[in-house]
Amino acid sequence: MGLAEDIRERVGRGLLPPGIPPKIKVLFSGGQPCSACNQPILAAQGCYQFALGDAGVFRFYLDCLGLWTADLCKRGWLAPTSGEASVIGEASAIGMTSATSAPEGAT
Repeated sequence: MGLAEDIRERVGRGLLPPGIPPKIKVLFSGGQPCSACNQPILAAQGCYQFALGDAGVFRFYLDCLGLWTADLCKRGWLAPTSGEASVIGEASAIGMTSATSAPEGAT
C-alpha cells in the first residue's frame, strides 16, 4: 500500500482529523514523528503542526500534509474558499472552521 492509501485509511479510522483547523504552525522539528507516515521529521525540515484539544497534536511533512488535504477534498470534507481551506460537515464538531458558501465573485 502506498502513502496516499495509508493516509486515506488513517483518516477513515479516525486516526487523522477530518478537517483543517483555522491555523497551522510551520516550525522546525525536533525529530517528532509525522502524524501521517510516522517517520521522524528532521530538524532541517518544515513541520506543519496544530493541536485539536483532546485529540492531541498533529504534525506533518509538507508532502503528507498535501496528501491528507487531498484525501479530505476527495471525501467532500474540505471546501476551498477564497484561497483558504474551510472545513464542512462533521469536522466542525471538533472545533474546526466551517463554511459552505461560495466566495464572493465565484460563479
